[in-house]
Amino acid sequence: RDEAARRARERDEAARREAARAREAAARERPSYNAAFAVNQRVEVRWRSGNQWFTGKITAIRGDRLYDILYDDGESEARVAESRIRRWVSTPHTGHK
Repeated sequence: RDEAARRARERDEAARREAARAREAAARERPSYNAAFAVNQRVEVRWRSGNQWFTGKITAIRGDRLYDILYDDGESEARVAESRIRRWVSTPHTGHK
């Protein structure tokens, strides 16, 4: 009987953790403010607040106008300020659409 109660508590806790993960994922996809960029949107970002712009895509919206970025070279950066991001525009020289 104690074993069955313990298993039930473990299942309940696992379900609560999974629900919390799902809420967090949904919050990253749908921020509470009007985000300037969307998940999977191609962008250019000033790497580590430098002067050069690098292409990549938004992988998560963190709120407070912060985004996670996956750069085209495979590097990633978390919690990038919206002010360091601009829309990426395809040009004939880039070969991307």
